[in-house]
Amino acid sequence: MDFYLFFLLATIITTFSIKTTNPIIKSHNPPFCYECKYYKPTSYNNYKNLGKCALYIRVQEKRMLYEYADIARQDENKCGENGKDFEPK
Repeated sequence: MDFYLFFLLATIITTFSIKTTNPIIKSHNPPFCYECKYYKPTSYNNYKNLGKCALYIRVQEKRMLYEYADIARQDENKCGENGKDFEPK
C-alpha cells in the first residue's frame, strides 16, 4: 500500500514539474505588425506602429484605402490583439 501511494505521489510531482518547466511552452507575445509581410510603412514618419496593413483594404470612390495596422490589431474581426492573420516577411 505504501509503495502505491509513493508511486502515485512521485507520478504527480514528476508530471507537474514537467508541465511547468517544459521549454516548448512559449510566453504569450503577439507578433509585431512591422514584422508581417502585409505591413506597409508610411513615408512620413519614423514610428513602426503607424504603418498600414495591406491585408485589410476597402474601396472608396474608386480608390483603395489600406487600414492602419494598429486599428486592425484592435478589431477582433480583423487581425485582433493576438495577430491571428500575421505572416512573417
